Amino acid sequence: DNACEYSTIQSGINAANNSQNPTEVRVADNKIYDENLFISNDNILIDGSFGSCSEARLNIHGIFDSAKVNGFPGSNIATIQVTTGLFVHIKGIKLQNNNGGGIYAAGTSVITLEDMVFTQLGTHALRTTGNGHIDVRIKNTQFLQNSTNFNGAAINCSGSNLSLIHISEPTRRTPISYAV
Repeated sequence: DNACEYSTIQSGINAANNSQNPTEVRVADNKIYDENLFISNDNILIDGSFGSCSEARLNIHGIFDSAKVNGFPGSNIATIQVTTGLFVHIKGIKLQNNNGGGIYAAGTSVITLEDMVFTQLGTHALRTTGNGHIDVRIKNTQFLQNSTNFNGAAINCSGSNLSLIHISEPTRRTPISYAV
């Protein structure tokens, strides 16, 4: 809608990369996003629980709102790749219809997944790898109809320490950056 600052989620993430402060990228669920996302930010919240950009500007969360993100058609890479980042929080996003998988995380110390759906993803819905410690905190998240030829269609952890932690309250508050 006309209240959106950016036409893609990645544009909002890129703008957040230029910020020294914790940043919130608000995503409207009134369209389907066909894009792969690359996150290398510290202290970022990507929140897809808004019905429109107008609602995002007013901080009005929908009851069942969830932004839908498909990877690029025919893509063999994960829809969201988190390569670095001290705290990455992804909320209210439905990752769907990508043979490359859902989220690939390496070099991230804490990633929080809240109110998410991983569905119809090839490879792995969530994959972590690396020699460091990665805490994955999952709240109200569903893994549905995912398939792979490898072990771990839902979650696969290789070469890193994985902690699954149920959290009931947000761990931090962030300033606002209006995005897509």
